[in-house]
Amino acid sequence: MINCSPKEFISYFHSAKYIITNSFHGTAFSINFNKDFTTYLLKHSHNVNTRLINLLELFGLQNRLYKGTSISSNINYDSVNENLNEYRAYSIKFLDGAINDDVFDERSKSE
Repeated sequence: MINCSPKEFISYFHSAKYIITNSFHGTAFSINFNKDFTTYLLKHSHNVNTRLINLLELFGLQNRLYKGTSISSNINYDSVNENLNEYRAYSIKFLDGAINDDVFDERSKSE
């Protein structure tokens, strides 16, 4: 869908049974909503492709990258959600520190 509101766009991901996407946000929403998905790379967009690959690697989902054959396995989201929750907590702590002008560095991530 090209001409839809942000709310509609997100609702499509939320209610989808399976997602095929070539966008960073499509992949991120697929992960956030725990959907089975396939991501394929764009032919002439190195920056987007790098972000997609990094995101998939971050959550151990490199096998969701389309490489010419179908992807039929379902995703076990237990470990993905564990990582996602850690990154969310880190992001919230970072934003809270930035808003409150606290010193924040990598060492705070493990606390």
